[in-house]
Amino acid sequence: MWGRSKPKEEPKSGFMGDTSPEQDAVLATFKQWVEAEKVADLALYDDYDMLRFCRARKFVLEDMQLMFKNFIDWRIKEGVDTIIKDYAFEEKEKIQEVYPHGYHGVDKFHRPIYIERIGMLDVPAVFTISTEERMIKHYIKEYEVLMKLRFPACSELAGKKIQQGLTIMDLTHGSIGTINK
Repeated sequence: MWGRSKPKEEPKSGFMGDTSPEQDAVLATFKQWVEAEKVADLALYDDYDMLRFCRARKFVLEDMQLMFKNFIDWRIKEGVDTIIKDYAFEEKEKIQEVYPHGYHGVDKFHRPIYIERIGMLDVPAVFTISTEERMIKHYIKEYEVLMKLRFPACSELAGKKIQQGLTIMDLTHGSIGTINK
């Protein structure tokens, strides 16, 4: 068997179920740090969530810790943990007239489908109806609804963890330049 080399093992992606022993060790150390430093309630974040920070920072522990700490500080500053019940976006109906966007069902993989009708977006009209600050709050709330309500509902429907969505950007009546505005 001379000249035969062992097949090269593909690197692990870092997604749940596709981690190396080294990546598993970094994840375990990361979770221990979160608990020991009381950065956040670890019960609120499963391994799927924690692996997102690992992948984002290439499993470099110090970078993951900084990113997670900044994430938690931002959530506190923006009131994200209570935004679903606390934030009312009263202008939503009027915004939909000049900026149609939202979730509409699921795809064949049970992922939530988000559609933005960018071609119909009227930016000046949006800011006569709402403010940048309120629009940002609206997006924060919608993302929190996605994470806390939509993904779990889609996961139950699929019988497996769903953690991605499908986004459709409809440019009908517009152009790619609309996005740049």
